[in-house]
Amino acid sequence: MSKESDEFDSFHRIKGALYPYDDKKRENCEPQWTKLKAALSDNNITNIAITSSYDTGKTSFLKSFFKMEYPLSKWESIKSFFGRSGIKYKFITVPTFSGKGLDIKEEDLEKNIINQLLFSEEPRKFPDSRINRIYPYCNCWIWFIWILLWIWGTLIFWITPVWNEFWSHNPWKIWGIIAISLFISWWVIYYVVHNFYKLSWNAKANFGPVELSGANTNNDNGKSDHDLFILYGDEIKYYFKRSNIRFVILEDMDRFNSIEIFQKLRELNKNINESQWLKKKNKRVIFIYTLSDSIFQNEGQEDREKNLINENKAAESKAKFFDYVLALMPFSNLNSSKDIFDKEIEKYDELMDTPISNNVLLGVSFYISDKREITCIIADMDTYLRSLDRIQGKLESRLEEEPNFIDKLFAAMVYKNVYPEDFDNLSKGKSNLGYVLQEIGIIKGIVENDDELKGYELIQYNNDKSIANLLSIVWNNYDEVTSNNKVNGKFLKVLDYIRNLDVLRFLLSENLIGEDIYEFLSPTQFEGLSPDQILFIRNAMARRRSNADFVIDDEKNRSEILDLLKAIKVDFNYVYSSSILEELIQRDDEDRTMQMMKGMAEIGNDITDKKLKERLVESKEEFIDRVINWLYTYESKIGENGFMLLAWSLYESWNGYFVNVLKNNKYRGNAIRFVLNCIAIDGEIGVDDDNLIAYLIDKKVIGKYEEAVEYSKLSEKDKKHVLNEIKREKEK
Repeated sequence: MSKESDEFDSFHRIKGALYPYDDKKRENCEPQWTKLKAALSDNNITNIAITSSYDTGKTSFLKSFFKMEYPLSKWESIKSFFGRSGIKYKFITVPTFSGKGLDIKEEDLEKNIINQLLFSEEPRKFPDSRINRIYPYCNCWIWFIWILLWIWGTLIFWITPVWNEFWSHNPWKIWGIIAISLFISWWVIYYVVHNFYKLSWNAKANFGPVELSGANTNNDNGKSDHDLFILYGDEIKYYFKRSNIRFVILEDMDRFNSIEIFQKLRELNKNINESQWLKKKNKRVIFIYTLSDSIFQNEGQEDREKNLINENKAAESKAKFFDYVLALMPFSNLNSSKDIFDKEIEKYDELMDTPISNNVLLGVSFYISDKREITCIIADMDTYLRSLDRIQGKLESRLEEEPNFIDKLFAAMVYKNVYPEDFDNLSKGKSNLGYVLQEIGIIKGIVENDDELKGYELIQYNNDKSIANLLSIVWNNYDEVTSNNKVNGKFLKVLDYIRNLDVLRFLLSENLIGEDIYEFLSPTQFEGLSPDQILFIRNAMARRRSNADFVIDDEKNRSEILDLLKAIKVDFNYVYSSSILEELIQRDDEDRTMQMMKGMAEIGNDITDKKLKERLVESKEEFIDRVINWLYTYESKIGENGFMLLAWSLYESWNGYFVNVLKNNKYRGNAIRFVLNCIAIDGEIGVDDDNLIAYLIDKKVIGKYEEAVEYSKLSEKDKKHVLNEIKREKEK
């Protein structure tokens, strides 16, 4: 059993943590470190931009800088012990999950910034604030007020003439009155103190129609009638007067694609620094912004159309907003992130013991460069690997049987993080990847039956019929393959989806993702059911009859699915699977076999389209042919009972099969062989006049069965017996 301490690295940071670190060294961050320190000492600089591309460690750099350059002094440490923070810097982060921040309103940004400034501090530090907030009082403070009031009341009572008269009464009565007074007075003071902030609301100034919790939108464009930075201007100035904050770091403001917010923040910074409150204390507040250069664009589409192109507009705008701009250089290789992958993997002993193939790691590193994403992928991989080992307990044997198992697990975790929605839909049977894997047989049929397909990819596929080689043919002959009428609209849409996903195409091309992807949906999925099998069960439960035979290759899964269907008490009329029928015949389950056959017979009965009906009949004949082949394959194991169970249930449910199948050259031979074999075993196959032989005579097709007796594989004795049974029924 692993220990909690094993989850931390050598710096006591939990493995897989996504928060920015504050342990960068100055020598590794030069010359930016020295430049920033010099800029902060310039009294004329109040707005600084830290620019670089995404995921280059801007926050880690700034956290490390302020931790080293502005540590708490001894006096500030003492104040912080008593709840008075001496920290001089504050990080403000306004998270967004929208791609370009277009869903974020400007006033929402303002509210978030004000909220993180004003509502993150201890209310006692701001006694003159007009913002109504819960004011927490500790019990020590209540006890202090209570004792102080009693001392004050006792002194006043002592100097009155009543003092001596009060103590002259019965001592028991005196101390009873005192005890009751103490108890009642404590609860009264407790109630008054805890509700003091409510009682004082009416005495405070009203801010007007706009509250921080929601702006008043009275105009047509949905924007507030008030500028929140102006509305809360006095509160913000008062905040900086009372707090020790000198540096405000506003992170990733470029994600919101709003230049106007920088205008307002610059104006806010100017108003703060010009405040008489701060000037008296000789205090200067500096705003530091972390952003990308791309927030400032050269020209818009309208300017392009008018040929009014100013190539210097971006640089001019940036210089206009900020007093100083400091650029950070990325510390990692922009072309490949393999070194980041290696560093993350080194944190986990299990992953070091079972390494990922170098070519796979290097290939993925060309597509994924985000450090946080890499951290999540490796952390997920460690979690899944250890869970599989704990629950299944056979990881070592699996690695021996399948050397690229670790590579497949890594590919599954990459797929999970890069395409989370599609991965999540795997378990629901709605995944694009899952649909392709489920219908891969269609592509195989197209490729293997198309004589016009040529080239290196086809040679590779003929040598190794893997999914990777099959899809290579598809991508290189896309129009020809997808124009086949077997590729319906949904299949075409899914193929087009995967075709345009570089990471997924790479994983598929390396044979790292296949039908065994379902093993990694959860640790208990190792020997579980696939989503399409679960969907099959759900459809049967919902009494949704399918027109397609659901084939289950794995015998263990067959048995497990049948047990689930029986446990749920599913109506087998709605179970359409030759594999389940075979399992029922093997278990000699007459009732459910009959239910299945009746359900199959009903398929297509309500269809009026002649061609569609013929296709469904042929599909059902293929269904029966598959079961017959299975019976002959396992004849010695199943015995005569299996043959007769299928024959009786088929005659009772769909006796038309024995006539229709004679028209289909593909399945006729197998059907005739099966019927003759069953007559040899049981004779008539029915009761009295209601039997199969009589039915075939009535339909005038008995001759085709009778002719086949001579060439059948029956013994001479059985041949004679079959002919006698037919002759006897004809003579009736």
